[in-house]
Amino acid sequence: MRGCRAAARLRKIEAVDLRPAEAHMFTQTPNAACGNEVADFAADGGTALEEAEPVADASHRLHSDSVCDAIVARLVARAAEQTRPSARRAASLPQWRLRRALDFIEANLAQPIGLADVAASTGLTRMHFAAQFRSTTGYSPHAYLLRRRIEHAQMLLRSSALNVLDVALSCGFGSHAHFTTVFGRMVGEPPNSWRTRMRDEEPLVEPAVAIDPRRRDTGA
Repeated sequence: MRGCRAAARLRKIEAVDLRPAEAHMFTQTPNAACGNEVADFAADGGTALEEAEPVADASHRLHSDSVCDAIVARLVARAAEQTRPSARRAASLPQWRLRRALDFIEANLAQPIGLADVAASTGLTRMHFAAQFRSTTGYSPHAYLLRRRIEHAQMLLRSSALNVLDVALSCGFGSHAHFTTVFGRMVGEPPNSWRTRMRDEEPLVEPAVAIDPRRRDTGA
């Protein structure tokens, strides 16, 4: 069943994202082994998308976008290997485009942003932006967004009285459960446990002026 859904989704991806020249190049690929590998990759991507769909928060939306574009990129890259000897490494993002992307992400940590939204802030297509962002930062856009949301959550857990659910919603997570799962995977312990440990380890603030305990306040 998942294979059928993945195939249907893949056909939709091809129709939307592949330019005519790219689609023709893929359909004319003579290497059957290449076709099988791409089909397997597409099925895996379809499974990932199906598993992401039940939780419709912002990070899953960006993840789904990334998986779709990864499938398309793999299809085009594998087909192109039949016509050119080697694929070029993705170019790095110019600093001004990188700054636009990072600023957009920071300004929308709590919003349901997708890959297309971040890419649009730089003036690039989703596929070109994702490849260049990874080449520049070492992270996929989805991984970077999750990392920044968890870092922002850590700041809120340490410095505010918000409960864990409010922290999760303030950082763009759609549910307490999803936030706890991602936080635990990236930090190594649940949010409440981490908050308690961090607050226990906070150094005591020394008074600004030393007070002699033998001195009594006379009210003067």
